[in-house]
Amino acid sequence: MVDHVGEHEKTGNIDGTAIRVRRPAAGRKDRDRFLSGKNKQNAVKPMVLTDAAGRLLYCSPAEPGNCADITHARKSVLVRLLSDSAAVDILADAGYQVRVPRPADAW
Repeated sequence: MVDHVGEHEKTGNIDGTAIRVRRPAAGRKDRDRFLSGKNKQNAVKPMVLTDAAGRLLYCSPAEPGNCADITHARKSVLVRLLSDSAAVDILADAGYQVRVPRPADAW
């Protein structure tokens, strides 16, 4: 998958999407993990990577709805594969940006 993007277009698109699901059973201990705070619904979130033409190259296993996009990407092997590959541009939304805290003396 990474080789395909690297050899052909050198550009890929990555994003996570919420898929609405039924609420897990009442006795389940991790029931609240499926509640997406952003969408206010029970969901699972797969992460997909496409090439520049929109062809699907990768679809991750679904994570519970409260999992952030950046966390999902870090848990998968995708981040390691992309960081070890040749120069490949991956287009992503703000959910994949890493926020670096400002030093205390920057104020």
